[in-house]
Amino acid sequence: RFCLVPKGKSAWSLRFYEALFANCVPVVLSDFWELPFEDFLPLPQFVIRWPMHEVGDKLLSYLGSLSDEIVGSLMDASRRLRCWYVYPPLIHEVEVQRSQDDLYTVCPHLDEENAFEGMTRLLERKRRVSAKALRYFGAPRGGGSTDVA
Repeated sequence: RFCLVPKGKSAWSLRFYEALFANCVPVVLSDFWELPFEDFLPLPQFVIRWPMHEVGDKLLSYLGSLSDEIVGSLMDASRRLRCWYVYPPLIHEVEVQRSQDDLYTVCPHLDEENAFEGMTRLLERKRRVSAKALRYFGAPRGGGSTDVA
């Protein structure tokens, strides 16, 4: 029902990804780890965060107190949102038809919900727009002169 995800030595841990695809609720054991796509995915709906200094009997007691309904809801959301953490294969790397590929069975909306799309969303929000960014650099519209002064 639960997969413990202790922090790794870097900013990313494969354990989180593995927990999502093991059909269990990821229990992230880290005080400062920022999970990917926190900006747009409802992480509390499918991830439990637990402070490192409270790992032990208190954590086990808490997990044991969760009703089957709550755990089921967390697991359902995890299955629904886990494909945001998948990097889809490039078309030229895939020779099997999608209907025969287990990845597309698990992630039927992989074209729209994947890690590349997630990063694009994040970068789009952080894009800086300057006054100069909207200038037109082609030939003037309306047949005007192209002379440079």
